[in-house]
Amino acid sequence: MGRQAAALVGCGKIMGGVVEIWSGGRIFGGAKKLDMRVIFLLSAMLLMLVGCVSFKDRNGKRFRQYALATDYSKQYFASHSEQSIEDFDANKIGTTDTTSAIVYFSPSDFERLKSKYPYFIVLFWNSTCRGARTDSLSAKIEAKGIPVILVSFSYGHEIAKKKFSESKLKNRNFYVMNPSQKTDKSIVKILYFMKEACDSCYVAYQDELLYSSGLEYNNGCTTALFFKELNAIKEGL
Repeated sequence: MGRQAAALVGCGKIMGGVVEIWSGGRIFGGAKKLDMRVIFLLSAMLLMLVGCVSFKDRNGKRFRQYALATDYSKQYFASHSEQSIEDFDANKIGTTDTTSAIVYFSPSDFERLKSKYPYFIVLFWNSTCRGARTDSLSAKIEAKGIPVILVSFSYGHEIAKKKFSESKLKNRNFYVMNPSQKTDKSIVKILYFMKEACDSCYVAYQDELLYSSGLEYNNGCTTALFFKELNAIKEGL
């Protein structure tokens, strides 16, 4: 038995819901106990693997994301059935609207904006993050007379209303990203939205669009905004 166990150092099997781990040539529980720190480390690694999602970058190489944040929109609406969601109205962009209505923003709405405005900007933000300053940037863009829409990829309506009330943003409707392909992972929602709204963006960046900050439309040309492009917009204001 000792030789068989020695040949299986580091292995384990499930028996009746109990994990038997061979360590140092002897069966755990029968003689030598495995250090609890090792068990904790193995458990943490297992959790990371379970929460790991694989994506593809622009060069075709795989990269992984761990513990992706969950968007709780479904849970909110399930417990707030009285909460209504308004249809997107392109005519409200650039106008003063302090109703703080909840409005879904779909890739098809992005297409409608393209037929109405020769130039506009869509900014993505995490409305559950109290430290986000994207609303301030949107207000500055509005002040320049540029149509801008602030779209949340997470659900934080109450936080958004408070931030809007403290900002100079004219259009204070709460726009929520709504791609056709559904997911409960916040940044994956960005990827699905971008794939649908901008084919050329996905061809260029693949799943790196997870980290995009928005879209810029300029006379027929749609550009994905990342940190560099967003800074260029800030500097031009």
